[in-house]
Amino acid sequence: DELAYGIRIIEDVKFKKEMIKNSKEYGLELNSKDLKDLIQSIGEPEYTKNILEKREEYGLKLEDGDLIKVLALTGDEEYLDEIIENTGKMKEYGLNYQLVKKAKILLEMSQTNDEVIDKIDTRLLEDRFLNTLGIDKINKISCFEVVQEEIINLSIEQYNIFSSILNNSSKKEIEWENLAISILANIESYNNLIQNIKDINSVDMEQLTKIMQDDNIFDIKTPEEIINFTEIKKQKCDFMIKSNNITDKREALIENIFGHSTKYAYEIREKYGENIEEIEDENLRFYVKSLNEILNLENSEIVEKLYYECKPVEQINKLLIEKQLKNEYGKLFNAKLLQVDKLKSIGNNIYDAGTNFSIMMTSLQAYIYGHEILNYKDDWNRPKLSSSHFCASYIRNDMLGTAPINNVCFGFSNMASDALIASRK
Repeated sequence: DELAYGIRIIEDVKFKKEMIKNSKEYGLELNSKDLKDLIQSIGEPEYTKNILEKREEYGLKLEDGDLIKVLALTGDEEYLDEIIENTGKMKEYGLNYQLVKKAKILLEMSQTNDEVIDKIDTRLLEDRFLNTLGIDKINKISCFEVVQEEIINLSIEQYNIFSSILNNSSKKEIEWENLAISILANIESYNNLIQNIKDINSVDMEQLTKIMQDDNIFDIKTPEEIINFTEIKKQKCDFMIKSNNITDKREALIENIFGHSTKYAYEIREKYGENIEEIEDENLRFYVKSLNEILNLENSEIVEKLYYECKPVEQINKLLIEKQLKNEYGKLFNAKLLQVDKLKSIGNNIYDAGTNFSIMMTSLQAYIYGHEILNYKDDWNRPKLSSSHFCASYIRNDMLGTAPINNVCFGFSNMASDALIASRK
């Protein structure tokens, strides 16, 4: 692996090709991924085609997943179509229809995500995923290795529920990406329920979506209990509040007045408890502060008193609340960023930032050496869905540390208000 990596980073393309063609003579045992990576590092579509067609002659082996990726690396849809239409050529190249079809889909996806060929687990290109989630969602999911693995490892029954929830919420006001992560985190605790759902069309999907965003602490097992969730929740909270265990009592109180678990309350406090007094929204301030106070309560009598006196909440949309909190902290963050148009110019496009400033900045290719960026605008706007975040440094007059600056760095005076909280968890 180390030898293959060494060859991969060498810039001499002719040498790389020689190593691939005569790998056995040089004692180089290339596994499937190494071979795919080497071909990709050469970056020549015609050479890629040549290797595909002569790989058996050269004694090179590509597993199906890497073979799909190498087919896509040809970047030539017409070439792939020609293979599909010519069964003799397909057989000669050691291919089949499904492999080439998946390569065509992957090539299409790469037009909007230039890292998808590297990052995707090609099992997501199977029909059962494509027909339910669709290309756009899979393209985004491909950016997250752990999420891909979790989805692929779902049982058929689990996956049917998962995909139905995502598709049912596609036109709602919450982001499907956050919903997917929330459902995946809790789906195992709903296995009994999922096994008992025989007809998904008979289920109240909106109610099920809200329920499965949190732990199954009320042990919901049947479709009937989805319908009767409010009554079941009240009965079990009434039972927990009478417990001698303060943890159970707090669980009952938080579920009763906020409509979510104590576990989620801790998550909210960890993410948004700091500087909560500074956000503008009074209701959100009250919500986070109240959660914090209840989590700190150790007096059973006070917990019981609050439980019986406060008006209960049936259920909340956890993701919508979190979206609103992100927006508030985003506005707070933006307000502190340096605004270049308000600075005094001291000539040659240089400005006096004063002695009290805050800047969000990112260094391009901070840890990639020897690669020249020819066009910074094109590089920044290249097709890339690689995630909902990018690495940045928050620098101030009293803290100027940054990542290495090998090319240029970009500074931001304003960012989307919901895009600044990725690292708070």
